[in-house]
Amino acid sequence: MVSSNKKEQCIYIKNKYFFEKGTTTLAHEMIHASLYNELKNNYFNLPTWLNEGIATQSDSQNSYGNNFTKEELNKLFKAKEYPENNDENVKYYHIHQRLVKFWIQDRGVNVISEFIDLVNNGKSPEDAFYSLGGDNAVNKLKSIGL
Repeated sequence: MVSSNKKEQCIYIKNKYFFEKGTTTLAHEMIHASLYNELKNNYFNLPTWLNEGIATQSDSQNSYGNNFTKEELNKLFKAKEYPENNDENVKYYHIHQRLVKFWIQDRGVNVISEFIDLVNNGKSPEDAFYSLGGDNAVNKLKSIGL
């Protein structure tokens, strides 16, 4: 988790959690830190779903299970915050991990740099995502039968 203090960057990783979840936790949190560094003052405008979707690219697909229903997809895709229910929270991560994976597969890994540039030049994170083919990723995610 990256601190919300805009003056300094802090990463909090509980040791017990790190050892229970494995080494991808550190990579995941470092992606958050990199985004924070690259997006400067725009980091806190980044929607949680997109922030976690990018960070979870370092996590294995199996970290979040393999299944969610279309109803869960529709509910959790639109969620503005982390769900309080742990089962839904895991699915929230899984949905957005898949979404960003589809986005990167479609546009290439440079899409993240393009996204950062657009946001730093004044485009909202959601507008930047959709202008860089995010709509294709959303449509692919919604079309998969899980």
